[in-house]
Amino acid sequence: MSRTALAAPALLWLTLTCPAADETKEDRVKATLDKAKAAHAKAVDDAGKKLSARFEAELKALDRNKKLPIEQRLARIEALEEEQKGFDDAGLIPWSEPMRAASAKYIASVKAANDEVRKVYTPLIEKHLKEDKKRAAALRDEMLEAIAPKVVANWQFNVGGGARGLLKLLSDGSVNEPRSAATWEIRSDLRLLVKWPAPGTREGYWLDLMTMSQDGMAGAGANQIGTGVSVKRERKGTGAAGAAGP
Repeated sequence: MSRTALAAPALLWLTLTCPAADETKEDRVKATLDKAKAAHAKAVDDAGKKLSARFEAELKALDRNKKLPIEQRLARIEALEEEQKGFDDAGLIPWSEPMRAASAKYIASVKAANDEVRKVYTPLIEKHLKEDKKRAAALRDEMLEAIAPKVVANWQFNVGGGARGLLKLLSDGSVNEPRSAATWEIRSDLRLLVKWPAPGTREGYWLDLMTMSQDGMAGAGANQIGTGVSVKRERKGTGAAGAAGP
């Protein structure tokens, strides 16, 4: 038998098996990415369930608290139920005193879930960035879609007594727009900190630090040079107000 005849089956085997090997590799990659996205969805859902459970616990505690005057109890119950409806219907986190720490934990859990997705996608994006920029861009878009932030708070924002428009806080810690340079957080002391890029300042940011009211409907404080800043809860929609800025 000639060498050509002997080589033919080997070439056929390579032709049939190599694409299959590539498909298997792609299948493994897809399975890994799907697993990461499913884990993210579950983590965010679990965080939401914990926040919902906290609502129920606080409402039951108020119902049992006979020391508070009935008017105060009723007012707090109504405020909690309004916040609960806002979270259930629109994903808006509560800011009232008994719920603020739970909201901070919820946001921390969402950010941690986002970080886990990034850990899976980033090496693949970097690899394809060298080999196939179109594929790298597609993976980036897929990742960003999986961790797309939601609006968790709408505030009317004021600086120095003047209105600055609507302040939108997103679940990824950005302000007004996803992945913006402006960020926000609920600090360990449960005050709201909003950071606006400001290259001319010593810190590189305007730092707006606010103490929230007991009912979570407003907050007031100052930036690092003492200019007063405040927020007030936006209850229904966003209207025509523009996005706030520093």
